Amino acid sequence: MEERWKERKTKRRKIERKKESWKEEIWKKDEKKKDRKKDEKKKDGKKKDEKKSKEERKSGRKKEGIEWMALSVGLIMQGRQHVYHRVQGNGDEEDAPLRRARKRKGKNKKKKKKKDNDKDEEEIEEEEEEEEIEEEEEEIEEEEEEIEEEEEEIEEEKQKEEEVKKENDEHEEEIEKE
Repeated sequence: MEERWKERKTKRRKIERKKESWKEEIWKKDEKKKDRKKDEKKKDGKKKDEKKSKEERKSGRKKEGIEWMALSVGLIMQGRQHVYHRVQGNGDEEDAPLRRARKRKGKNKKKKKKKDNDKDEEEIEEEEEEEEIEEEEEEIEEEEEEIEEEEEEIEEEKQKEEEVKKENDEHEEEIEKE
């Protein structure tokens, strides 16, 4: 009897330790997720600031470009055609911004694909971790059920022993009375 009680206590302690360790792991994972989200928010904020500054620069460039073209036309009218070639560049410089834009689009697409792949991998890892946690929780629940069943069996045995003792005591009393 005492051995069973000791076994039960040790099993309970093991289960409690497991539960505590799982709680700690879950808490750590939650903290990591929160940290990741904070980092992502910071990165998003920086990206937004960068976008704003880029847009401001672009708008400034457009104005400068228009002014430059007007200036170049004025200079051409004055007979300085080399400035015109610098602006037009025989068609090379005119196409350069378009080429740069095309390159940027390609790079952005590649970056997006990489980010999507990274996110997918992170989500898969998180799902696997959650599944492992669920499986371990199920194992713990099964162990708890086993312990409860053992406790019930021990209680039944105790009741039987008590009944037997009562019957023996009653029988002895009857014998003494006779």
